[in-house]
Amino acid sequence: MIWKDYVRTLLLTTLLAAGTLYLWILLVDPYNNVWFSPPLEREPISKNQRYSYPGLARNPRFDSVIIGTSSARLLRPGQLDPLLGASFVNLAMNAATSYEQSQILSVFLHNREFVRYAIFGVDEIWCEPGRTLEQYSSYHFPHWLYDDNAWNDLLYLFNSEALSQAWSQFRNFLGWRTPRWGMDGYRNFLPPASTYDIDKVRKELYEEPGEGQAAIEQIAPARIAAERTGWTFPDLELLRAMLAAPPRETVRILFFPPYHHTHLPAPASRKEAALDECKTRIREMAGSLPNVHVLDFMFRSRITLADENYWDRVHYALPVAELIGATLVAGLTSREESGDTYRILWPTEADPQPVGRPHQQATHQSAR
Repeated sequence: MIWKDYVRTLLLTTLLAAGTLYLWILLVDPYNNVWFSPPLEREPISKNQRYSYPGLARNPRFDSVIIGTSSARLLRPGQLDPLLGASFVNLAMNAATSYEQSQILSVFLHNREFVRYAIFGVDEIWCEPGRTLEQYSSYHFPHWLYDDNAWNDLLYLFNSEALSQAWSQFRNFLGWRTPRWGMDGYRNFLPPASTYDIDKVRKELYEEPGEGQAAIEQIAPARIAAERTGWTFPDLELLRAMLAAPPRETVRILFFPPYHHTHLPAPASRKEAALDECKTRIREMAGSLPNVHVLDFMFRSRITLADENYWDRVHYALPVAELIGATLVAGLTSREESGDTYRILWPTEADPQPVGRPHQQATHQSAR
């Protein structure tokens, strides 16, 4: 009888402790997805942005969005907001596949009726001909945070990872932890500027041959030209769907990020021809959709040839990010390009599409 009482007490204590802990996780709401949690400002705390960004995407205070991979993460909403009269959230995710980018965009669009601007970083994952469309990267993707069923989220919040994130979020509430992310999704993920070592950077850039340094097979231009018409870019159909998804009045801005020249395709190579063909098809796509602007920084230029503009072959320094932000804004009102820094792929001076900005609309928050 004593043993029965002991076991009963142990089970009840365990259940009570587990229930209390689970309720605490739900109230702290580390991913900002529990509808009955207190309305507190929650930092996007997970290192895997795929967990934190759905909550930001549903926040009604944002009317504009940045989508992409780490090559778009340094675009700063604090710079773009006053220039465009908008409220941006940066939802660019490390190593995001095209599918993952489409999913976070879908969450953002589903939770508002009006979108002022949508900026898309179009990097190399969109321009690989013939490859299989990949859904996921090496980062875990939590589908339950992206669907419209708020109830099923509760099933995934009673685990050690959610507990760890809840503790970090709770420390934020109490001011015990220095926030690592901005409330608009922005974070300068680069090392401190004081640690920048150009010799170390150059070693990173040149020690192993990159695309632009590697010896290439010489292929006759006529042969490449014959192949181009048969190339398929599976990701571009998804990009077309993403560009068509926002309301018609939304201004869509695409930009090819400025990779260091050692990461660009070698001149006269099949890869260079594939990138050029991809840009051509995106330009044609832009001409068939409303309110689209396409700027290209992905070529050998004053930016990409300067080693001091980079931390590695893909990630540029903060001054370059600020320059890109200012250029994207200028590209909305001017069709004049700067051949030594960027090119305007669409619309050009010869294209009839008018340049305009969206009018004011009320935002809408879904019940999710």
